[in-house]
Amino acid sequence: MNRSDLEGVQARGIEVVNGFKAGLYRAVLGGNITLTVNHPTLISLDPDGSNRDVTLPAVADAKGMIFIIMNWAGTTSSESLVVKNAGGSTIGTVDNPEIGIFVCDGVAWMTNIGKAT
Repeated sequence: MNRSDLEGVQARGIEVVNGFKAGLYRAVLGGNITLTVNHPTLISLDPDGSNRDVTLPAVADAKGMIFIIMNWAGTTSSESLVVKNAGGSTIGTVDNPEIGIFVCDGVAWMTNIGKAT
């Protein structure tokens, strides 16, 4: 993230240090979820029995942002979090017990997904 990216995010009133917004959002989902630029970097979600869509903010609004999305469905569950961009295209699928890192460069969301051990 360069200085102009950080200034753009801060101009929207978001406390960000090197792309990370402090805090943890944790939820047991009863349906799909749409994240906003106001959500913190760390997102811990339990799909609660079904695959769920997680929609990220529009890239124009999220340049320089990072989301770390954790799937905590439980040790015997196999539900997935299907992460999509604002246009509805799938960017990646975070299976249980995986963690996905999603980074916005202002043009697209990029991802790296791996197992949480």
